[in-house]
Amino acid sequence: MSDDQLPSTLHTRLLPSDVSSLKALKASPTFAIPLLAVASGLESLSLLGGRWNEELFSKLQVSSTTSRSSVRCFAITVPDHAKWFWENLDEILALFPNTEILGLAVDAFTLGPGPPVEHFFKKIQNYVYVLRSLQTVEVRYNSLHKNLDELSIESVVAFKQRYPLLKTIITPRDQIWQFPQTQKDVTDSVPKFVGTILPYSEPGPLGWHERPPYDLPFPSKVKRTMKDG
Repeated sequence: MSDDQLPSTLHTRLLPSDVSSLKALKASPTFAIPLLAVASGLESLSLLGGRWNEELFSKLQVSSTTSRSSVRCFAITVPDHAKWFWENLDEILALFPNTEILGLAVDAFTLGPGPPVEHFFKKIQNYVYVLRSLQTVEVRYNSLHKNLDELSIESVVAFKQRYPLLKTIITPRDQIWQFPQTQKDVTDSVPKFVGTILPYSEPGPLGWHERPPYDLPFPSKVKRTMKDG
C-alpha cells in the first residue's frame, strides 16, 4: 500500500471508538485529516510539513468541526517559502478557534540567509487575531545559520498590545517572556524575562526547572529553564 492510499483507507475504516482516548496527535496534515474526522476528544494537534494549497485546506476544512473545536494546543511546522500557507494563515488558524497555546515553526533550510526572524514574527502577529482565546505563542525558526536575529523587546510588547489575553511569548532563541496579569490596562503590561530554554543532546519533551501551568506545543530538545538573576 502506498503512502497516498493509506489516508483514504483510514477514512473508510476508522471509527470513533478506535480513537476514543486520543488526546494528542502529531502527524502530517494528510494523515491527520482522517483522524480529525473521528477523534472528538482531541486536545493537542501538531501538523508537520505538507504541501499547503487550496485542496489540502478544503480537506482539512471538511473534517470534523467537533474535533477541531476541541483542540486547545495547536502547533504547525511549515517551510519559509510556502507562499499559499503564509497568504492564508488566518484561515488555517480559524479552523481551530479555541486554541489557547500556539506553536509555529518555520523551516528555513536554505544555503543562503533567509528573511530575518522579525519578518515571520510580524506575519504571525498579523494573522492570529482569529484566535480569541490565545494565551501562549511559541515561534521557532529552524535554520542552518546558527546566528539568529533576536526579536526586539518592542516586537514582543507590540504583540501583547494587539492580544490582551496573551500571557507568554517564547522567541526563536528560546527566550521566555511573560506578562503579569494585573487589574490595570493589560495593554500596558511590561514583559518579564523569565529565562531561556537550554538545548541538550538527547531528544525529549519540554522540561522545566519550574513547570508553568501549561504544556507547550513543540517537543523541544530542552533540559531546563534558567531563571533570570
